[in-house]
Amino acid sequence: MMRWHVLTASIAVWLLASCGAAPRGPQPIPLDRVNCARCGMLISNDANAAQSQAHDRSTRFFDDIGCLAADADAQAEDANRYVRLVSGAWATTDAAWFARSASAKTPMDYGILAFESADEARAADRDGQAYPWPAIVTFVKTR
Repeated sequence: MMRWHVLTASIAVWLLASCGAAPRGPQPIPLDRVNCARCGMLISNDANAAQSQAHDRSTRFFDDIGCLAADADAQAEDANRYVRLVSGAWATTDAAWFARSASAKTPMDYGILAFESADEARAADRDGQAYPWPAIVTFVKTR
């Protein structure tokens, strides 16, 4: 009988602890119903979208990868950051490679595109470079 109470208490503690956990993986963006957490623009298209999730905070959505890079809350150490790749898939900012395109039109005109490989990013970049996430954050801060 004592084991049953211990088991029940353990399950209750585990369930309560998981309630405050950040969601795992990118969440669907409620298009035309949510504004960018940085610039406030209504997100109607997720082609250049991004999102961040941090412990005990709800998912924050962004209309432009540059908005994600400029947002201080999204750069928190415990944040999970996701970007929409040109292919349409989602990737973490640590796994993606980035290009600064001269011709791409993004919602806030940062012109930053995300790719699965460095080669793809280099081919799309205006200077033939492929950038990791920290370089994009630095670029946006100095823009």
